[in-house]
Amino acid sequence: MAEHPTAKDPTELSKDEFRREVLAAHDAKGVCIEETVMYYELHGSGKPHQNCLVRSKRQFRWFGPIETLRQKGIYIDVSKHIKTWADGVVYGSVASDHKPPHWLDQQPQQWARSGTYIPIRELVPQKWQRPGFTRRQRMSNMQFLTVCRENEVTSVDEAWALACAMEDKGDPDLMVPA
Repeated sequence: MAEHPTAKDPTELSKDEFRREVLAAHDAKGVCIEETVMYYELHGSGKPHQNCLVRSKRQFRWFGPIETLRQKGIYIDVSKHIKTWADGVVYGSVASDHKPPHWLDQQPQQWARSGTYIPIRELVPQKWQRPGFTRRQRMSNMQFLTVCRENEVTSVDEAWALACAMEDKGDPDLMVPA
């Protein structure tokens, strides 16, 4: 069930119904959505939810459309880390450290007000489209420092040796380019 007592369960609406609700909420606030992509995925808890990526011609504030949706019992979150259309497409289409391949929607639905769009697959870098590919989060400088301290690394040669040893054991974190 949904977490809020009056909220609809994400499985109550089809992708198309959810998209129509999102479009109507934006239209009601004067925001013209040009294109959407609907993804169905699992939270880390295993509960299903839908993602609706939206693209408009100009920037807008989310508060109005969110309030309109909440009045209908549809509670959404807005992702602050997705800054561009391409970021959102990659987030929904490419496996990552926190979203394994089997959590990805194999049939996302793309819609454009004009009826024409660039298929989302074309926005994903080709090397990321390989079966089983998983985006790895780059190690921060502090994480690198911690690994070096834990392994008593004191030179560049020792860092390379550790990176190779870790990669041989299946952990390529130190080999991921910065």
